[in-house]
Amino acid sequence: MDTQDIRTLKILEEIEKNYSQSQRDLSSKLNISLGLVNSFIKRLASKGYFKITTLPKNRVKYILTPKGALEKTRLTYQYLQYSFGFYRMTRMNLQKQFMRLVEQGVKRVVFYGVSDVAEIAYITLQETTIKMIAIVDEKKTGKIFLGNVVKSPDMLESLSFDRILITFMDKEAFALDELLKKGIARKDIIILVYARKGTTRMERLSKNLMNWPEITAFCLELRLSYLKSKESAVTDNDLIKKIFEEIVAMKEKKWDLKRHSPSS
Repeated sequence: MDTQDIRTLKILEEIEKNYSQSQRDLSSKLNISLGLVNSFIKRLASKGYFKITTLPKNRVKYILTPKGALEKTRLTYQYLQYSFGFYRMTRMNLQKQFMRLVEQGVKRVVFYGVSDVAEIAYITLQETTIKMIAIVDEKKTGKIFLGNVVKSPDMLESLSFDRILITFMDKEAFALDELLKKGIARKDIIILVYARKGTTRMERLSKNLMNWPEITAFCLELRLSYLKSKESAVTDNDLIKKIFEEIVAMKEKKWDLKRHSPSS
């Protein structure tokens, strides 16, 4: 699954959510240029994935076609498979890193950055004696992360910790520089390795992960645990299929409600 497939899936998802979004809206939500959005819209429309109709005040409406819904379903399943692979690989790498921290006598850590990797790290940390005492992220300050209120970086001086774990996914160097500027010793900062070096396909995927509530790391962990407790003999691929079927059923229910709502 390449970057183009992921962007295609993102656009189809956004169009399904809101038929009358402008290309500027899509550009902002997907964090890609307006010109690139325009190019994708034209290409996907030419493939018959959605129809474009004109609305008053020079606005347009994008209507997802059955062909587009089928393509979105195919890409969703493919994305879920890659996400599961990324999740498993990250868990394995984090377990090794946390084991080394335990051996070093580390007991209290701070997460620096709200991300999918932070979720996986939080789950993995529960298997150790290490405690996450806070998560810090300037842009997410005040929000809730797995039951914890995200703190401002200005609070770091008041926290007592052994290590700070950088849990951002795509700006580790920037985060490291910011922490050093705040006077944090380099030996107390850990940049988490969440994918093996050389796994370029996983690295590309990790930088394009979507914030889907249905398949965040925490939800995926809960679903896997539940399914394994019910059917201990099933394979990982069977579990992926079961979770995918649940997501599709959820999406279809939302689609039916949308079609039959008085405003549609």
